[in-house]
Amino acid sequence: MWETPGGRTPRLELDPSGAIKGDDGCNGIGGRWEETEPGVVTFTDTVMSLTACPDVPDQWLGMMRSASIDGGVLVIRDGDGSLLGTLLRP
Repeated sequence: MWETPGGRTPRLELDPSGAIKGDDGCNGIGGRWEETEPGVVTFTDTVMSLTACPDVPDQWLGMMRSASIDGGVLVIRDGDGSLLGTLLRP
């Protein structure tokens, strides 16, 4: 499980089976992940609910396409390789 400090959302679980699940504090996310090279994962078949949540200002998790693991930090990037955010391993 990867999450923001203090156990707040967003959070993301990379299951050993290749499934992902998580949420951005409002909407749930699912899909698949694959380690494409050591310490780098690619996300595919991602789906996300689309509930309007004006009280959740930063809903970036649905744009994730890849991530790298840097120690205890999951660095998440979009399809262009731009940084979206980071999650910590609790």
